[in-house]
Amino acid sequence: MEKLHCKNKMDCIHRLREARRSHTQWVRRAKGLISGQALDKDSIPELPTDCSFGTWYYGAGQDLSTLPSFPEIESPHTELHNIYRDIINHLFEETDHSLLSDMFGQSHEHEEKIGEAKKQLVRLEAVSENIVGLMESLENEIAELTEDDFAG
Repeated sequence: MEKLHCKNKMDCIHRLREARRSHTQWVRRAKGLISGQALDKDSIPELPTDCSFGTWYYGAGQDLSTLPSFPEIESPHTELHNIYRDIINHLFEETDHSLLSDMFGQSHEHEEKIGEAKKQLVRLEAVSENIVGLMESLENEIAELTEDDFAG
């Protein structure tokens, strides 16, 4: 195995935990957007490469790419962002504003959008739990390494 570029085992684990914390904060902000908290939808990046976790994963995290759990994270992380994009589309899509729609349908239409976004949120949370579990597996793999496995 190629040496990891972290200073040592604890440095590597610390970086992974920071990435996991970034991920859980992103999910919390996404939930807040759906629950009506005043958040700018653009403050929660849609692309997997633009969130803090993605920046780590596709950047410094690549040092861990030889560990078995690392590549397993990419697909669910991409799926998470696709689900989030679906949520954004439900919450912010343009609607027909005919006279009847304005008089009778806006609140019902809004409730339907929120309901659909909440269904997607359940999926998002499940995928997030999977990602966190994979990160825990990755941390365990790092913990099993010796200090000789790190470049120092």
